[in-house]
Amino acid sequence: MSALTVKRLQGLKVPQGKRDAILFDTTCPGFGVRKFESGRMSFFLKYSVDGKKRKVSLGPALPDTAVIESARTKACIIQARAQLGEDEIAKREARRSTVKRTLGQLIERFLEAKREDMSETYYRDNCRYLREYWAPLHDHSVAHIKRVDAVNVLDDIADKHGKATADRARSALSSFFSWALDRVPNLEANPLIAIKNRANGKRDRALNDGELRKVWRASADTGEHGTIVRLLILTGQRKSEIADLQWSEIDFDKRQIVLPAARVKNKREHIVPLSDEALHVLQSMHVVADRDFVFGEGRKGFQGWSKSKAALDAKLRRMKPWRVHDLRRSVVTGLNEHGIAPPHIIEAVVNHVSGSRGGIAGIYNKAQYSEERREALDAWGCHVAKVVR
Repeated sequence: MSALTVKRLQGLKVPQGKRDAILFDTTCPGFGVRKFESGRMSFFLKYSVDGKKRKVSLGPALPDTAVIESARTKACIIQARAQLGEDEIAKREARRSTVKRTLGQLIERFLEAKREDMSETYYRDNCRYLREYWAPLHDHSVAHIKRVDAVNVLDDIADKHGKATADRARSALSSFFSWALDRVPNLEANPLIAIKNRANGKRDRALNDGELRKVWRASADTGEHGTIVRLLILTGQRKSEIADLQWSEIDFDKRQIVLPAARVKNKREHIVPLSDEALHVLQSMHVVADRDFVFGEGRKGFQGWSKSKAALDAKLRRMKPWRVHDLRRSVVTGLNEHGIAPPHIIEAVVNHVSGSRGGIAGIYNKAQYSEERREALDAWGCHVAKVVR
């Protein structure tokens, strides 16, 4: 018995009637070479981790000093790490598993895991961004997706669908990678972290009273989209909450909308008091038999945002560009600037958990401010009615 050498490998013979022959090295315990009837040879290492016996292949064996020394060094390292509880076979299996974990496969697991944590609209949006917009990377191993890969796709999204859409797609994939970091071996970082938004600056557009008047008047005779726009101006709620509004959520006797937890972003039931103006808008809508949605067709709420917004903008040619979400910010700004309600009541009106309702304050302050919110929206409804005359 001696160390594996070129001479010993050249002299290794497979006995007659046997499939192979094995020769061990004396300087690195468990390290050896196996020769088959065909003449092919391969290095291997036998080791133990936590009482489990393991055997790992170290690649083809050649009667060459450099090749033998390289294999011996690798074997000694694996053996030393095994003494510390590190399993080379487990690492290799993890790497092989990682290769099979493509973005497309894990996106489905992510969406399934997050289904209960997201509102219906937010979940639907994430499905669209992750399944459609990131499809070019679906066949890529998650651990091998680089920043440049994401940048190339984002640039393409921005060109085809706009910078704002690219930013929302980036946010959706960034959330996915934050989830995947704890679940995918060899995934060391979120490749979206260092990528900047495509849209210019923070969106802080708030329409003034004159602009609200123009939008309100232009929304006349524009169908359901116009009705939704008017309700957004009067209530300050998120557009998806009004677009997917259901008759069963409206209590005309109590003059309020009750949005269930599953339909709101923060997963908390939210009551929206209805002013006289908001009630009048809702009462102008007709109930469709066997359908609970107030707007839209089939089994969904209102869907035609892009086309309808373009039609509305065509009637507002001289107005500075705006987005539907700006209406929510406009209500918040208007309630504040006109002294209608203090900040904590305004946040309660729009169900925004931050500022005075966030952090420790949000945990301990469970007040609903029902009367204050109703007073605020009633006063706002009166203000809007005067503005749009």
